[in-house]
Amino acid sequence: MRKTYTALLLLSITVAFSQSGELDLNFGASGFMITQNEDLDTGHSMAVLPNDQIIMVGGYDNFTAIKLMADGTYDETFGTQGQLLINFPGYKAASKDVVVQPDGKIIIAGFVFIAGGIDLFGIVRLNPDGTLDNSFNGTGKLVFDFDEDENYLNAVALQPDGKIVVIGQAGEYATADYVAARINADGTFDTSFGTNGKQRINVQRDDRATCMALQPDGKILIGGYSYPVGGSNCCFAAIRLTSDGALDTTFGTDGKALAKVASSYGNDAVYDMKLQPDGKILMAAECYIGTSQDIGIVRFTSDGDLDNTFSGDGRFSTSMIGTTDYCNAIVVQPDGNILVAGSYYTTPQRNMCVLRLTPAGELDTTFSNDGKANFVVPQDNGVSVYDMKLQSTGQILVSGYSLNDFMIARIFSGTELSTHQWNTNELSFYPNPATQEIYFTENAATVGIYTLDGKRIAEQKNVSEKMDVSNLEKGIYLMDILKADGAIYHQKLVIAR
Repeated sequence: MRKTYTALLLLSITVAFSQSGELDLNFGASGFMITQNEDLDTGHSMAVLPNDQIIMVGGYDNFTAIKLMADGTYDETFGTQGQLLINFPGYKAASKDVVVQPDGKIIIAGFVFIAGGIDLFGIVRLNPDGTLDNSFNGTGKLVFDFDEDENYLNAVALQPDGKIVVIGQAGEYATADYVAARINADGTFDTSFGTNGKQRINVQRDDRATCMALQPDGKILIGGYSYPVGGSNCCFAAIRLTSDGALDTTFGTDGKALAKVASSYGNDAVYDMKLQPDGKILMAAECYIGTSQDIGIVRFTSDGDLDNTFSGDGRFSTSMIGTTDYCNAIVVQPDGNILVAGSYYTTPQRNMCVLRLTPAGELDTTFSNDGKANFVVPQDNGVSVYDMKLQSTGQILVSGYSLNDFMIARIFSGTELSTHQWNTNELSFYPNPATQEIYFTENAATVGIYTLDGKRIAEQKNVSEKMDVSNLEKGIYLMDILKADGAIYHQKLVIAR
């Protein structure tokens, strides 16, 4: 009993010293992972695996990807020492989003283009080791358009049935529309969706679809921004499709929900959306408030109306220091608090920022003292932020690029490894304390062992019965146990000598 008490006490101390809004210095190099490969340019989006490993994609000449261990070091079993370039012969290519299937296969989506000419949607599916999955469209790649020269794919999502949904825009600037396509698991178009697997929606005059979310009932939310007919200032624009790709007219006005954060002046350029567990919809944008470009958030109800329980009127805005702000990503924590990531300009460069709001749409002053955290990214050339995710242990990952290199930062949320996260009644092991070997009550796909400060020191895959821990020094450790069904369990391990 005394050893268990000591373990919980040390765990509580670890959490207490993890201040919300501070860099996690155990990740990468002092909190940042920045690539040093000139081919890995324009880093963009991330996916976090059940074991907290990270896939990040980007590129502008090719689809490019990296795979990292949970602590920000390369997973050298992926691609070439953790790095991968995927070319499209005859084209250049830029990957914009990534999602990982339950079987570990990786879907990367973006657009491919001919310089000065045609832009197309592009999708790639990889095996877990980074090789092309030829069971997808025969080649591992799919390229298509919407009968336009300009087609820009911005987001991808995976349905529970394994079908792939991609969204973006098609058509010339000034007259573009939202577009979506649904692809079967084998790389063919799902002809039950829209027209032969594709759908095109005109919201107003000129529409830019940048983000999406899938509802549990199979309906598809598409977010972005839209310019009105006869107007020059864009606004928040969300639409909802039924599972077969038709506009859901029960949402907003005829399937469309529009909003502005401030007055009619200035643009609201939306770059991310998230669906809350209660069905409410968050959208994040760069918004003009007067002549200032600020951070803006709106929340819609599940019916597509502004949610007046959020910030009083469904709309929130703020500025980091009164200069130009860029807002690119939004995440809902398990406790309902809302994280927003982006950057802001301050002489002589752009810095990274993360804000946290309460569920009611107010700055959470328990996060970095005032709800706003800012970071100077190494390389002294500013930063562009594009994505944000949470690891299962509670840390915040923010990705983008610095000096064109892939960049990921890890930040404490203040909720790391709280004691209620530890599972004791399901998958378990014995003895504990241990000296030489531990035995598991069920098979495990992967077992990772970490020091109390989060450094991974051991990992074993396909654990069917036991694991050798004789090389560990006396002390207390943390374990992540990943089952084949994707469930992950956090356990404490005490080594006695």
